[in-house]
Amino acid sequence: MSTILTILNQIAIKNNKDAHSLFIEFMSRAKEVYAKLQKLGIKNEDARFVLPNAVASEIVVTANFREWRHIVELRGSPAAQWEIRKIVIEILKILKKHTPTVFEDFEIDEKNEVIRRIKI
Repeated sequence: MSTILTILNQIAIKNNKDAHSLFIEFMSRAKEVYAKLQKLGIKNEDARFVLPNAVASEIVVTANFREWRHIVELRGSPAAQWEIRKIVIEILKILKKHTPTVFEDFEIDEKNEVIRRIKI
């Protein structure tokens, strides 16, 4: 079984040469241990316990428009964590493409990476 992991490289770490070197070294070792556990027959969901938070996970989320509006407003605000804001901005782009009138009162501020409600 091939192990493909997407590593999320946080900007503060990436911009510090020593920190980035430590990060890459640690992530490489985590990938090795994960692959060895898989080869030993450990289920993927159990082997994942050795992986750090910086490994991307794919999920499927469903919600109605009212709930998506709530998610966008809550997780797109300046108070939300930067990583989730980036994801919600991409989600809003998709939602606006497919249902523009439902989300027309949300505006993406690309420069500050936040979402704002606007008066229509």
